[in-house]
Amino acid sequence: MSIASEIETGPIVDVDGGRIQGHCQDGVDSFKNVPFGADTGGANRFRPPQAVTRWQGVRPALEFGPVAPQDTSRPDRLKGDTDATYSEDCLNLNVWRPSGPATGLPVMVYIHGGGFSYGTANHIAHDGGGLAGRGGMVVVTINYRLGVLGLLSHPCLRDGETGYDGNWGFLDQIAALEWVNRNIAQFGGDADNVTIVGLSAGGGSVGAHCICPRSRPLFRRAVVQSSSPLPTPRSDHDAAAATLLEELGIEGTGAALRAVSGEAIQAAQPGWMAKLQNGRTAPRPMLDGDLLPYWPDEAMAAGLMDGLDLWVSYARDEATVFAMAMAPDAIPKTDEQLGGLLAKAGLDGEAMISAYREARRDRDEAADTWDLWIALQTDRLIRVPSVNFLADHAARGNNAWACVITRECDWKPPMLDDRILGATHVIDMPLMFGSLHATPELERLVGTAPGVDELAAVVQDAYIAFAHTGSPAIEALSDWRPYDGERRATMQLGPELVSVDDPRGAERKLMADALA
Repeated sequence: MSIASEIETGPIVDVDGGRIQGHCQDGVDSFKNVPFGADTGGANRFRPPQAVTRWQGVRPALEFGPVAPQDTSRPDRLKGDTDATYSEDCLNLNVWRPSGPATGLPVMVYIHGGGFSYGTANHIAHDGGGLAGRGGMVVVTINYRLGVLGLLSHPCLRDGETGYDGNWGFLDQIAALEWVNRNIAQFGGDADNVTIVGLSAGGGSVGAHCICPRSRPLFRRAVVQSSSPLPTPRSDHDAAAATLLEELGIEGTGAALRAVSGEAIQAAQPGWMAKLQNGRTAPRPMLDGDLLPYWPDEAMAAGLMDGLDLWVSYARDEATVFAMAMAPDAIPKTDEQLGGLLAKAGLDGEAMISAYREARRDRDEAADTWDLWIALQTDRLIRVPSVNFLADHAARGNNAWACVITRECDWKPPMLDDRILGATHVIDMPLMFGSLHATPELERLVGTAPGVDELAAVVQDAYIAFAHTGSPAIEALSDWRPYDGERRATMQLGPELVSVDDPRGAERKLMADALA
């Protein structure tokens, strides 16, 4: 079908800014490149997102829009679309809904990952059509500012109206949620039944929205996939900003930072990123005292999260994918090297190695240096912070759920010395969206063993049920119980669909004590 004929027959919706026309295919309407904010370049750089300028007539919403500027030097298909248009005019979102008249449909808003420095809502892995059609709901994916342009904080950037001096990409996400609140009824969605879901950096974003007073009224349910909810202290952002100004060779003024070319900013970003990460897997939104005034425990004590349905999902071997990005000589080969890395993270390396090895051997699991490193990093960076966050939420009488993905990727990347990736980071994404056959890379991620399509169907139905009811315990997962700090019931999603109380509990307790 030609673009012209699609324009003649596609569904038309009124939204902020004007009328848009989408496309209907296989019982699902799609609307792509829907603006929710003005161009963030020029005078709008390092400022809160501004309102969309109204357009005349009907705007076609048939093709994906620009994505945030980012490092495109690595052609990794899981990191984004190498054919995309990169532009600071990137505040757009995509909507899928079941075709035909409807009202009161549950809404799922997905926030993509990528370490807050790369990625796009437009990747084929995030196609929301399958979920929308299968689940009878509206699915929204959003683009937002990344890297320096999304996270740089400096006093010279303080906005006179709001007082914000950073968290620009996080503010973009809030603007998208506010757009959903105002407009989603036009697509048949229920603005009072919104579930936000995010993977990796998107999961960190979801955790931050859970403790953000401005965000919290905009959603009813949340899923944190493969991430920790902890924000970054202002001191780390200040140190990173000083590094960036030095690399750019400019004064710390708003005018100077807005005048720098996008190419110069991208070139200076690695040094800024290394400083801001400060031992983390990725930078995070800033605890600024204004937009994000609370640490998670403080937000919970203030009752900010009460009434929220919260689901935490993680993969058993999260850290293997992080190892792929490391230089081969940086991967620990001996217990001594591993102990040194743990010591740099503030942990008692010798004690942790000994305890983790003993626990794994008690379960007849592999316990060489590599296995211990992956388990320790998975627990330190993702599993333990996220399940502790969930347990604290449940302790206040709130609805809480946990799952661990155990489906293995059997691919052996060359840089991992003939080791498989296992149940690794980002595996949630193709299972939830049902995009596991969209590209060879996604097929490789979910592994070649039988049963993956059946598993994906179960995972999709669990997310659909959660968006509708607040419980993912569908018939196929009928023994799944809500999470609490004592039993810690966790559903295993893999070759076996079984609920396990406090999986790998000995290591969880040890790491929780070490991180306290």
